[in-house]
Amino acid sequence: MQRTMDLLSDGIPRFPSEVYESLQLQSNQTNLSELFRQGRIARSKTTHELKNEKNSVQAYAYVGIEYASKELTWTYNEQVFKDEFIVRQKKKSKYGSMQDLIKRVFEQVDGMALFSKEVREIASKITGKKVEYHNVRVALSDMYPKHLTRLDETKGWKFSGGYLWAKNYEGIRKRLSQWNDPQRSVYSETEIMFLRLCEQGIVTSKQVRDQLAIDEKMIGWYAQKLGKESRFEIKKVGHGESYHIELEEIVGKTCEGQGLIDWLNYIHPKELGIYIFYDNRLSQSIIKNTIGRIAYWLSDEGRKRQMKGKIWEDMCEEMFKLLDKNDEWKLVVIEHRKRWKGRTHREFDHVYRCRLGPAELSIEIYVVFECKSGVITSEHIDQFYEKLINEFEFRDWATGGLKSNVIPVVIGGKTAHGSAFGKARKQGIRVVLHTSVEDILSRLKGERISLYKVIQQSLGRDRNV
Repeated sequence: MQRTMDLLSDGIPRFPSEVYESLQLQSNQTNLSELFRQGRIARSKTTHELKNEKNSVQAYAYVGIEYASKELTWTYNEQVFKDEFIVRQKKKSKYGSMQDLIKRVFEQVDGMALFSKEVREIASKITGKKVEYHNVRVALSDMYPKHLTRLDETKGWKFSGGYLWAKNYEGIRKRLSQWNDPQRSVYSETEIMFLRLCEQGIVTSKQVRDQLAIDEKMIGWYAQKLGKESRFEIKKVGHGESYHIELEEIVGKTCEGQGLIDWLNYIHPKELGIYIFYDNRLSQSIIKNTIGRIAYWLSDEGRKRQMKGKIWEDMCEEMFKLLDKNDEWKLVVIEHRKRWKGRTHREFDHVYRCRLGPAELSIEIYVVFECKSGVITSEHIDQFYEKLINEFEFRDWATGGLKSNVIPVVIGGKTAHGSAFGKARKQGIRVVLHTSVEDILSRLKGERISLYKVIQQSLGRDRNV
């Protein structure tokens, strides 16, 4: 469009075919009639006959707007033409120019960002008649960047509906925040499902992939488009049993991502190979603790501990199977539940429901086992007790504590802190260490079983854990 206007500004009238040839354009790449209708160029008052060897056609000539109302003479194919050049007379509207009308549109929606088609719809309602879509688009382009802004000052962000326009960036932020509104959302259905999963939560890219069936490459794209990289980075602290992961804030960090959603942040530790998305409106303590735990279990040390935990669970599982098979229980076992979840949906490793004495007396007891592969701490005891008293079947609703016929047992794969033993005694929890499990297995299998040796053999087979 601008090249056409620059060409005609030299004052030499040209027919459409000359314009196309000079600019090396196809006839559909520029519309001289539309430029005249918009008042951007002048046109001859009458059409002129252009002849060639085969036929003749009637065509207008065009020239720069500054030569309007002038009579010009020019030559084409050795023919001399003379005509007066005119501009299209626009009818004055009570709403002013198209730009004035667009300003009224944004006032009506309280400055919220709109797509060009939405601007036209509202403008048509204001005027009571259909507003030409092309005129709206041209006016919006003319108003940028002096009177209007787009998502990005440099190039803009194009959605499926085109550019998102607003009086200022606050209007764009207001529109982007309405992602869950079917009428106002500017996002795709998949993006909306992704945001619903992340809202008020902390999720990994693996969870996004599994729950929404999104390709992993697209997850990275959503992170860059919708979210903003966090100022936090993971930091490994301690060794052995004291090993854990903390979040460290990096002051002055250059964060990637467009950040279309204000509340969505992500961490992308390269050593873990995943994205961790979180809602930054959550409390800082929840964000730091939860991400620290997620990163811990994904680290090399965390995977090793998971493997050790699995070995310990399998060893305990084998012990319970042998105890059941050899009728080692001195009670009548009515039911043995494995990895049972009650009304609270929290898992209990093993639950035995047993009968004491003759059936006529109906004396039942529950023995509930919790298997821990690491060192047992007082915090583990508290967590187990809390889980028990919150479970409907085990809670004494009169006292708020544990029913008298429930015997809780924690089986540890290592040792236990002194404070853990003390707290367990107060809360009626029995603590059994791995040596007792090894003794039972050794007696029932007829060979010496050692947890330490089993772990070393497994780690030796899998050097990558």
